[in-house]
Amino acid sequence: MNENHSTADEKIAPFEDFAINFENLKGAESKLRAALDYMHTTLNKKKPPYFKGFWEARKLCFPLFKEQLEAPLRAELWNLYTELTREGRELKGMLDQETSFAVEQIDLAISGLEKQLSDPKEGIQAVVFPEKLKSLNHNKRLYLDGQAELNRLNLFASRINGLRKELSHTEMRVRHKNKFFQRLSKLGDSIFPRRKDLISQISTAFESDVARFVEENFSEKSFCPDKIKRSLFFFREEIKALQACAKLLTINTHAFTITRASLSSCWDQLRGMEKELKKDFAKQKVKSSENVEMIRAQLADFEQKRASLTMEAATKELDNILHKMREIELTRTDVQLLKDEVQKAREPLNQQKEKVLNAAKESQATAEKAKREKVLSFKARLEKLHSADLETVEREIEECRKEMATFSKIERLDCEPLLRSLRDKLAEKKEGVLLSLPDDTKASISLLQKLLDERLQQRREIKEQLESYRKLIGGSALSFEKAIEMGELVEQERERLFKCDRAIEEVEQKIEQLIPKQ
Repeated sequence: MNENHSTADEKIAPFEDFAINFENLKGAESKLRAALDYMHTTLNKKKPPYFKGFWEARKLCFPLFKEQLEAPLRAELWNLYTELTREGRELKGMLDQETSFAVEQIDLAISGLEKQLSDPKEGIQAVVFPEKLKSLNHNKRLYLDGQAELNRLNLFASRINGLRKELSHTEMRVRHKNKFFQRLSKLGDSIFPRRKDLISQISTAFESDVARFVEENFSEKSFCPDKIKRSLFFFREEIKALQACAKLLTINTHAFTITRASLSSCWDQLRGMEKELKKDFAKQKVKSSENVEMIRAQLADFEQKRASLTMEAATKELDNILHKMREIELTRTDVQLLKDEVQKAREPLNQQKEKVLNAAKESQATAEKAKREKVLSFKARLEKLHSADLETVEREIEECRKEMATFSKIERLDCEPLLRSLRDKLAEKKEGVLLSLPDDTKASISLLQKLLDERLQQRREIKEQLESYRKLIGGSALSFEKAIEMGELVEQERERLFKCDRAIEEVEQKIEQLIPKQ
């Protein structure tokens, strides 16, 4: 390029102004050079290049090459013309690529914002108020819910404003830019009016709550120095908390200014009472020191007679000392100090109580262990009877029933399946003996009738047991493991009932066979 061309920092005249100057030039060479210089200047302008002026100036150049020019001059200017055209097209292509990428990114950002805004939970941030704040309880739900929603709206409003600013500084076709602005405007319509309404509601409520706090405690009608002195710490913390909430909540400038001035006035009134409170505290401290010595004297007297006191009497003595502490004037520090000393005096009593509790726990554990061993021994005894002879089983089974009556309900539930199994086996053995008796035995019918009665009684017991299991399953919220266990017990009882029914049929058939022969 010619070093006489314009630099990038030089201000570019609009094409309309250049066109006027261009028409005033004389000769094809001077016009061509002026047009080429203008084209070069538009391309070297700080971003973005002035393409409108570039292409309009290029249109002016082409007809001039048809006029009469010296061959070397025409070749020189034509080379410059083609070089500038190539450079302009390259810059235009690069700019189109950058614009396309920017359009894509902004479209993605706006689409993401639209998706997030459609989710009412997106961007919600819980509001945490200062602890022990009481003055805002009247509208607390409005502050918590309203400010949480405002935090969400503030977040989206900030993103929308950021996208608008970015869009304004991004080069792209006007129709694309207008389309994006319309989408952002639609998003803003769902945010900014609601945001303005919430700010107004919260500002009004906060201003009202602060005014109520001031009216109830610091106005000319309600101001009570004694009340303020008694609760100075509370009022100081309350004012600090309200000032913190003024910054935490999104309120308008008017509400912030009014409440800040009111709270500052209350704070100034508190300052004037601090000197008086310090004097009162000094007097209270002297009195408290005297009372501390009195309590310590009582503790010393307690230590001297501790050995002669029972645990209950010693505990009551220390409780009386604590009760006395509540009746006398003590500073907060002295109260804590004396409580520590009373606790130190109570420590031997606590250790003694702990020993008694541990002994009781050990005794209970020993008793439980003995019970478990007793149940295990009983279950082993039942297991052993399965291999005993009929007479031994008949003799032992009744004793086992009597012994099991002394067990707890849980222990009986644990042992009953074994006992029932043993009784079933006994019944089967007796049944087998009776059924094997010769048909001409006169005592067979009475024995079989007795066996039938026992089987019928057994069936009634099994049905009662099944019914109790069903009620337990249907009327209780059993755990999964307990439900499975109860289901297994039900299946066992059903199997017993099936066997019992079969045995009853066999006995009845045997009796029918014997009756005609009698």
